[in-house]
Amino acid sequence: KSNIFSNVSEKFDMIICNPPYIPISQKETLQSEVKNFEPSLALFAEDEKGINFYKLIIEEASNYLNLEGYLLFELGINQSDLVQELLVQNYFRIIDVKKDLNNIDRVIIAQID
Repeated sequence: KSNIFSNVSEKFDMIICNPPYIPISQKETLQSEVKNFEPSLALFAEDEKGINFYKLIIEEASNYLNLEGYLLFELGINQSDLVQELLVQNYFRIIDVKKDLNNIDRVIIAQID
């Protein structure tokens, strides 16, 4: 168990993450089966845009990825451009963005340069 990378020492070819990405301000707008039965820690980010966990992970990921390693994230609604910008600023190149069944950007695949 680790808080982000606090207990990680090795490097990986791929890191896959579904971080908490729903802004806490949106808690009351969620479906009751989500907000009442999923742990808040797994759902909610404390910042207004819901990207603080992406930022923390992206800024440190190069220390835990092998050369040409991949970083994959599940994305929240309207977060694709924000996460892509963070990735590019931290020397990742965007490989692909996959949409879900509702045509919403849902998964981003990036590779460390």
